Amino acid sequence: MNFKRVSTRYLLMAMLVFCLNHAHAEPPAGAVVVEFVQPEKFTDAGNDSFGGYSPSTLASLRKYIERTAPRYLQPGQQLSIRITDIDLAGSFEPWRGPGRDVRIVRDVYPPRIKLQYEWRDADGHILGQGEKNLRNLGFQMTTVARDSDALRYEKALINDWLASEFSPSR
Repeated sequence: MNFKRVSTRYLLMAMLVFCLNHAHAEPPAGAVVVEFVQPEKFTDAGNDSFGGYSPSTLASLRKYIERTAPRYLQPGQQLSIRITDIDLAGSFEPWRGPGRDVRIVRDVYPPRIKLQYEWRDADGHILGQGEKNLRNLGFQMTTVARDSDALRYEKALINDWLASEFSPSR
């Protein structure tokens, strides 16, 4: 039995397990809380021309914010976001006829997100709070990495806000 080869194998396996455990480390529980306030009244957060909202759309946005926002926070800080309205980029144009629920993305239909936020330090002191009406009229001119993502414009809007509001260099 070759002990050198066996110990090298165990070392490599241990390193792999360590890397896999830390490569996808989740942010601390509760660092970012996202709440959708009366989503049934949202302007347009759905997948069809009937309006309203899609639970999968909201779940996707929540997951994205909860994973992205901690990058902009210092250790121990908490961010609470209440989203009060969403108007996804594009629109369903009713004159296209029944059965043609295709979201048409044009510059006249920019993404809009209305939210309230509260940002706290590790001791619970408020660092910032307020209401924001996020909107990007030039949303089609910006480069978006994942152009196959149906929520790419909304995610870019959220990223821009997080960077401008919570970046350490602000």
